[in-house]
Amino acid sequence: MLQLSTCKDAETVARTLQTYFFESPVRELSDRIPPHFVTRALELVLCLLPHMRPASEHYIREKLNTRNPCVNEAVREAMTEEVPAEARYAVLEHDLRIVVALLRDAQTLNPTQLQQVSAFLEPLWDYQSAKH
Repeated sequence: MLQLSTCKDAETVARTLQTYFFESPVRELSDRIPPHFVTRALELVLCLLPHMRPASEHYIREKLNTRNPCVNEAVREAMTEEVPAEARYAVLEHDLRIVVALLRDAQTLNPTQLQQVSAFLEPLWDYQSAKH
């Protein structure tokens, strides 16, 4: 079970996952990444959006590749888009970059929020742990 004690712990786990999906041979195995991982990451983005600092908004829009003036709506739109199997690693990696940025913006989360972040990241953590 993934235990997160601090926001920094959550950021470290999210960064580890982002790096895994960026660097690993998972690119060749992109079709084996469960499609719901992308949705999970975006759901976590929605949960963390209230912590977004204005300086992060442009970065998040860039990673979502959106022009929607409302970041919340842009995330919801991204959740409805079907991600082709061969692009899952790249989309997930970008979504995890957003999670890292939002966790950095948050700086502190209460125990309930940390538990929620853990619940979203745990399946991805278990996936990358099983691959090593």
